Amino acid sequence: MRAKRNLQACRHMHARRPTIEYTDALRLKHYSIRTEHSYVDWIRRYILFHHKRHPNETDAADVEAFLTHLAAHEHVAASTQNQALGALLFLYREVLRDEHTFELRNWPEALSCTAN
Repeated sequence: MRAKRNLQACRHMHARRPTIEYTDALRLKHYSIRTEHSYVDWIRRYILFHHKRHPNETDAADVEAFLTHLAAHEHVAASTQNQALGALLFLYREVLRDEHTFELRNWPEALSCTAN
C-alpha cells in the first residue's frame, strides 16, 4: 500500500515537469535516444532562456525570441536553429497539445538571421 502511494506521489510530482512528459512522448513515438537527448536539451535551454517559465506560459513571441537569440547572440547555424524549432514544435504539438501557439509560415524569416 505504501509503495503504491509513493508511486502515485512520484507521478504527480513528475507530471509538472515538462522534460519528463517530453521524454515519455518521444519514447512513445519511437524517436532515437540521440534525438531524445538533443530535443530535451533544447527544451531545457528554452525554459532557462525564459527564466524557468513553464512552456504553457509562453507564446509565439517567446519562441521567436529564443530562435533569434540563437542566431544573433550564439551564432548557431540555420540547421541548428531548425533542430531547436523541431524540438519546440514537438513540445507544443505532441506534449502540450497546443496547435495554435505559433504558425510555421513566419519561421523562415526568423531563421534567416544566420545569413548575416
